[in-house]
Amino acid sequence: MDVLVIGGGPAGAVGAARLAMAGAAVVLIDKANVQPEKVGESLPPLSARLIRALSIEAAFDASSHLPASGVRTAWGSRDKERPFILSPYGYGWLLDRPAFDQGLRDFAMTKGVRVIDQAKAGTIFTRRDQYHFQLVRGSKLISGIAGSILDCSGRSADFALRHGAKRITYDRLVAFWRIFHGTSVRDADNQTTIESVHDGWYYSAKIPHDRRVVVFLTDGDLPSCKRAKNPSAWALMLKETRLIQFLIEGGAYRWASRVHATSASSARLTNVCGRSWLAAGDAAMSFDPLSSRGILQAMASASNAAAALIEQNSGRSSAFIHYKEEMSQQYEDYLAELPRKYETGEAFKSEFWQRRSISQKKIMAISG
Repeated sequence: MDVLVIGGGPAGAVGAARLAMAGAAVVLIDKANVQPEKVGESLPPLSARLIRALSIEAAFDASSHLPASGVRTAWGSRDKERPFILSPYGYGWLLDRPAFDQGLRDFAMTKGVRVIDQAKAGTIFTRRDQYHFQLVRGSKLISGIAGSILDCSGRSADFALRHGAKRITYDRLVAFWRIFHGTSVRDADNQTTIESVHDGWYYSAKIPHDRRVVVFLTDGDLPSCKRAKNPSAWALMLKETRLIQFLIEGGAYRWASRVHATSASSARLTNVCGRSWLAAGDAAMSFDPLSSRGILQAMASASNAAAALIEQNSGRSSAFIHYKEEMSQQYEDYLAELPRKYETGEAFKSEFWQRRSISQKKIMAISG
């Protein structure tokens, strides 16, 4: 079985490795050369079980990351702490995200995956039940043939959207994030801090190399979105927080990056599979960061997609159907759970929080 995997993030690397470990010839393409800094910088304790289940322990170098001790929330009028010491899986991890992603890619290569970076999928067409593709890498074209395709291209879902799938979006959530540099001696807080404000919410986590990431989430159509794009407004906006402002000042942090913006909306594809192709990770389903599903869900879905491809290739014709049904059920469960995550005890009356009221019995799609 020859498989083209599109996307070199955690989903793509895990899916490619699992396919190669089953004997498939796998080519993984990624637009980047070096993995960029990105949001999604923590793993909960449950990650230890998943990493073992996926047999990717060798991909995770614990020395590159920081142990995470728990989650602290200031949500509306309620403060709460959830220490990971109470978890049966121990502590979680605060990630050096580029190192984490690269570790997974390196692991995939040790299993025989051919990785082509700085490349993107160009023309792809079918002939005699095979995909003929051209990859664009700078000024060069690389041609190849694959029997199957795994789309792990993130929220862009490059392949799936060109082959009949459509994306359903359920909200307008946008994440504005910035990295700060400080001194680790002055910041010994290894918890993730989550704090609600009038027009959205923040989270912050310490990350390796004396840094701390701060993320502000709001809806893209609200006035707060325009403020968040303005670097000069950042310090003023942080003053709306109580805990996170204290962490930044206590660690003598100075901002070290511009303000980055990325979609954080809840969204999914109408169809996660087609003729000899599957979508996984954020390409198939994306989640609100408050759900803590991000990286773990992406890796798990990619592993399941790889298993479905292997089973389908072995003659089990229902493998894709079962994958589609499982993904659909997971997302229905997520949509039912999300309003409860946003319950604030009526602390805020703004448009942002009214949209997420617990009285909302059903989340409706806002676009297709």
